[in-house]
Amino acid sequence: MMEYKILVVDDEEEIREMLSVELGRQGYTVKTAVSGNDCLEKIQQEKFDLVFLDLKMPKLDGIATLEKIKNIDSDIDVIIITAYASVATGLESIKKGAYDYISKPFNFEELRSRVKECFEKKRLALEENRMRILVIDSDRKTVDTLNDVLVKENFIVYSVNEGNTGIKKAKELLPDMVITDVMLPGISGWDVCETLKKDEKTKDIPIVILTGMMIKTRDEIKSFELGVDDFIIKPFDSTALVKRIKKILYKSNEIKILKDETSLFKVAEAISSLMKLDELLQLILKLAVDISKSDGGSILLYDAKTKEFEIKTTYGNFKESIVGQRTKLGERIVGAAAEEGKPIIIHGSLKNNPRFRQLKEYNGVASGMVIPMMVKEKLIGCITLKRTKQERRFSQHESNLLSIFASQSALSIENAFLHEQLKKHVKELESRSKK
Repeated sequence: MMEYKILVVDDEEEIREMLSVELGRQGYTVKTAVSGNDCLEKIQQEKFDLVFLDLKMPKLDGIATLEKIKNIDSDIDVIIITAYASVATGLESIKKGAYDYISKPFNFEELRSRVKECFEKKRLALEENRMRILVIDSDRKTVDTLNDVLVKENFIVYSVNEGNTGIKKAKELLPDMVITDVMLPGISGWDVCETLKKDEKTKDIPIVILTGMMIKTRDEIKSFELGVDDFIIKPFDSTALVKRIKKILYKSNEIKILKDETSLFKVAEAISSLMKLDELLQLILKLAVDISKSDGGSILLYDAKTKEFEIKTTYGNFKESIVGQRTKLGERIVGAAAEEGKPIIIHGSLKNNPRFRQLKEYNGVASGMVIPMMVKEKLIGCITLKRTKQERRFSQHESNLLSIFASQSALSIENAFLHEQLKKHVKELESRSKK
């Protein structure tokens, strides 16, 4: 279990002592600071994961201190504590970079919950950057050995003991690699490889065959035909195993980046041609869903006069009935992403997100992303995407990729707008000339 360090900043000794005792009971390492300047000195001397920061302090207040903390170390989460709490005050501090806010007098159950949520978010963020390996093997000893070796190398390891279950898990999880034994209950490891390589969603996942038998020429030919990346013979040398796995994953990642860039080039070609706006929006959304391997999505266009978004089209398992619904700039997740001009990713329940916990829950969404579409500083609209499986969380890489896609899309939509306006203007002129 990771050890987290918390800094409590308050000019009242009683508050500092109270929080130190309560957080210490939860197993956290706690230190205190008496002012904003004292806080800034301490975070430059040692690493903290979370800061409890009083809003009203002499000289340097909480908001000013918050901004300086984020300039020093953007990874430090900050929870604002205040006796002057209101939703507006809390949301304003969150907009300036705070993780959350909590008011005096403290509800300790709520306090514990907020801290737990904060550190869970940190843990999940770290996991996003860790590669995931699925092991399919019925031999518990082999599975345990692989798990021990790979976890030490910072991989996340999942394991199943049967072929059909392994196929199902691979399709749900979309791991970075599959390691499968040849001899499995039910179907063989060869069958697992064949099935995964035929599926569009899993065909690019590297597969390593695990076997206790000597490899024969026919096995090598079969593996080549199926697209297997490597063989590992039991018993295996742990150091050599890790080197081979890392080499395969490095090559796979390089190929993935190249394919992503190629996909974006093809997308740019596809959406650059002039077509009707409705058709263009449907094409853009379908491409966004395909690129991100999402389960559904929608496109909202922005009306600068009313400062509202309108849902224009949906795809996948988004309900068509929501087409036409409107959202104001700054409201809900779409409005917030547009106002900030950058993507927002939400994982799991909105109740666990301090900024959006007051919003109505989206049923069946395990991971969601909203990407603004902008031409320079002009807001065109937003793309929303969702995934329904908890294991398939949107990543920062996907956010970066889709931001490029959204910029290309925004330009095409802007051109389609201008084209339609031009056609309308020409018709009006023709109509007048006939009169």
